[in-house]
Amino acid sequence: MATGGPLVADVFTAIARDRLDGRNAQLADGGRVATMQSINRVVCCSVFMAQFLGLTTVSVGQVALGVIGGDGEAGWAMAIARVAAGAIYPLGCVGVTALTNVPMNTALASLDGEAARACWR
Repeated sequence: MATGGPLVADVFTAIARDRLDGRNAQLADGGRVATMQSINRVVCCSVFMAQFLGLTTVSVGQVALGVIGGDGEAGWAMAIARVAAGAIYPLGCVGVTALTNVPMNTALASLDGEAARACWR
């Protein structure tokens, strides 16, 4: 989890800043939508998705270890930290993606032509 989280964040950053900003400067509105549609198709079937969802499993494991608890004062502090850390990733990444990004990407997948150009403006 210590390395997986930053790797997922790097992919998000690469898509949002580097790839899209560079491509957007060169494309018309419809081309921007086509670029996002292409990225969405590739990401769903990539190693990124395995890592993105795999870290959720690791996070749930951290919560379980935290709930099992620890011995003594230091043990309980670590248990609380595990529960908090294990809850942040699924809520912050997977939850936001499922509730916000997936519906937007689903709507974006159905656009073409003039609707795509109007959507981007």
